[in-house]
Amino acid sequence: MKTGTIMAIQVLALSFSLGAPSVLACGLHFGFSPFHGMFAGGGEPYTPPPPSFLLEHRAVLKTQPGVEQGLQVRYEVLGETTQVKLLVEPFGDVEVLTPSSLELNELKGNILIKLLPGNGYQTVTLTIYGQQGGNPVRLDRSVFLVNEKAAPDGLASDSTRIEIR
Repeated sequence: MKTGTIMAIQVLALSFSLGAPSVLACGLHFGFSPFHGMFAGGGEPYTPPPPSFLLEHRAVLKTQPGVEQGLQVRYEVLGETTQVKLLVEPFGDVEVLTPSSLELNELKGNILIKLLPGNGYQTVTLTIYGQQGGNPVRLDRSVFLVNEKAAPDGLASDSTRIEIR
């Protein structure tokens, strides 16, 4: 027997002892090889598509009720992405003072989103979308707004770099 066949049998035996056979049968039916990260028969390993956008923003923003707050968002459009827009949607007791739909005509840039938070916990969802190769690309990200007085001790509000695929 070939070494690969013996290894596949060992993996099969171990998999059946650790997991549900009905779940594992799908992977075996399609010939997936966990050792090579590809399908048996010499196929190429699956690689995710390259990211369409890069976003950098705070994940948590400490606020004071009734005091205007700015959320800085840095973006970069990658590849051949066109018709790029950023949609800002508030949830909870927060008002967005900038336009809620922004066209991103530059490949790189910074946007300042002005917010007027209320009491308690609020969320702002950032949705960035566009067209890449004739296919729509889109992803949603959330920024949590927390009242400084209600925020638990040690709550971090550092920037987060997020790759959108």
